[in-house]
Amino acid sequence: MAMKLTNDQLNFYNENGYLLLPNYFTPVEVEVMRSEAAVLRLRELPGRSFNVDQVVRIIHGAHFESRVFQGLAHHPKLVEPATQLVGGSSVYIHRCSINFKGAFEETMWFWHQDSTYLCFQDGMPRDNQISIALTFLHKVTEFNGPIMIIPGSHRRALKQTAARGEVAVLHQGKYPSKGHLAYTTSPEIVTELANEHGIVSMKGSAGSVLFLHPTCIHGSGSNAISPFNRTIATVVYNSVENIPKPGENPRPEYIASRDYRPIEPLAEDILLSYSATERGAE
Repeated sequence: MAMKLTNDQLNFYNENGYLLLPNYFTPVEVEVMRSEAAVLRLRELPGRSFNVDQVVRIIHGAHFESRVFQGLAHHPKLVEPATQLVGGSSVYIHRCSINFKGAFEETMWFWHQDSTYLCFQDGMPRDNQISIALTFLHKVTEFNGPIMIIPGSHRRALKQTAARGEVAVLHQGKYPSKGHLAYTTSPEIVTELANEHGIVSMKGSAGSVLFLHPTCIHGSGSNAISPFNRTIATVVYNSVENIPKPGENPRPEYIASRDYRPIEPLAEDILLSYSATERGAE
């Protein structure tokens, strides 16, 4: 499989703010990552965050804790397209996280733009030099809370994203409710843009990868009545030409890395080099 995106794929991303590549990783690679995610979810890690029911919702800094997710973050299938999507410059890993939405869990995400956090909180100067890669570790259907996107919404200015009254402080390890974020897009803007551009649902087999523009408005519904898990591994890449400006109260290293060294992709079979026995012994 080619690592580079085609011109048609690049044009689609630039026009719509996302690109979904089905069956991008093999079932064996997916099983390695899914098994590792289950192990990490049980460990006491500094980057674990919980919902109000004390269920692990996110593991931030997964690449610091696991060779498997370090391998994913350095995988050429992610690094090379990310490099293209930021304009050809080298990239570094800003964050690698695992997002859990278990069967019969009410976890959801309100409509938001990731660039609000990356630019406003972390100090990145430009949003068009950030690329987000989301790898599906379970099959995502209409039933288990798929990511929903308003195509073309990445062209909407950041200032249109407003803060909610109930703020989620990620680095304190808890969310105040099942769907709140520190910043969400107002219902008025969501309604306006959805009427103009529609809403698309990101469904696909385990191993599919979604490349997302950080300013593209997106969210996901609850998995409260579905018997199917939905786990997604996310890597945020930033151009080495878009280094964040220092600010007050920076987010923790496992959420916003301060290691700006450009990364080189590892071998294509990197995920297959880790056995369950080796992972369990770590």
